[in-house]
Amino acid sequence: MAQQIRAEAIKAGANPAQLNAVNDLALLSLHNSTTCEITCLTLPVPLNSKTGVSMYTDDKGRSKGLETNVRASSLARRCGNSEADIKGDAFVSRYIDDEEGDVWVRLDFTEGQVSRDTTWTEVGKGRGGSLSNVMQGGGGAVDMGKAGGQHKPAEVKEGDGYVWTENPEEVEIRWQVGPDLKGRDVKVKFRARELRVEAGGEVKASGELGGAVVIDECTWCIEGEELVVTLGKREGGNMWGVAVK
Repeated sequence: MAQQIRAEAIKAGANPAQLNAVNDLALLSLHNSTTCEITCLTLPVPLNSKTGVSMYTDDKGRSKGLETNVRASSLARRCGNSEADIKGDAFVSRYIDDEEGDVWVRLDFTEGQVSRDTTWTEVGKGRGGSLSNVMQGGGGAVDMGKAGGQHKPAEVKEGDGYVWTENPEEVEIRWQVGPDLKGRDVKVKFRARELRVEAGGEVKASGELGGAVVIDECTWCIEGEELVVTLGKREGGNMWGVAVK
């Protein structure tokens, strides 16, 4: 298996000497890790109101022998990635990234906008720019604690209409919202030290956070009958004590 991985990687343009310097066990471990390649399709610039689009793919799709995703490859080429050859599954997301205004928020991105609306692909083309990020697999994740240590379940605390937990790296806030809430009914604005959450026309939270966050590491989702906001702390290791002041 390790030799096959090396052969596919060399075919994709990897340095043979560097690959051969990595032992089989380390190579297999790296190959099987859950990582994601983030490719910039459109940059958030003033001409598109600071609205960017990114594509998320398996960064080892070629070495795994995954089939070419024709639709994703075509979309990436439309956005300026002329040699794009996307392997395996892919998904795209749209967001506003305004550093001057200290705003980062995800936007709805419908099937029609991705497939039929060509205007967004023309402004702020990514030109193949990409970032390699290590990302957790989809769905909920469990903090297993430090290697070699005993996992201690996070204490669930109560806030104003919500419950929340924290660990040294992030804060998670949960609201009960019922079964009928849709993503289009949710508006979340992340700022470096502030959070505003609206759901179904109701303001769930609006105020100063217990600490600073990395906006690009803040997300929200709907899990069953709960709205979940996850905040990535800017200063890892600091415990806030309060979620939203």
